[in-house]
Amino acid sequence: MPSEIELQRIKRRAEKLCHIRNENLPLTQGKSSFNILGEQFIFYKAMFSVDSMRCQHELEVAKLQYDMTGKQWHLLVRTEMHGEGQWQAHLFHPVHCDVLHLLAVIEKDADECIWS
Repeated sequence: MPSEIELQRIKRRAEKLCHIRNENLPLTQGKSSFNILGEQFIFYKAMFSVDSMRCQHELEVAKLQYDMTGKQWHLLVRTEMHGEGQWQAHLFHPVHCDVLHLLAVIEKDADECIWS
């Protein structure tokens, strides 16, 4: 189980990630946010209509989940299968012992499988 100090460090980095993404994107492309549920960090993309400043809905796009057995973090991405959203391991970065590495993957999304 990650320590409370490590969870706070991850939280601060996730806040920074969302802040940086939100500064550089127009509102119509969605805004980033996250929520913490135990040892999971779930990232969302808030969708807005063109003529509104109000969020229409939020899509879960990525999840960091701690595996106590292997003491590693798993990066899962939300995919649509048969009209239903499902969590699947990230194709190129599914597991890493350094959560900051996976946070960088979420931020940059070089493979365009998270925020697009």
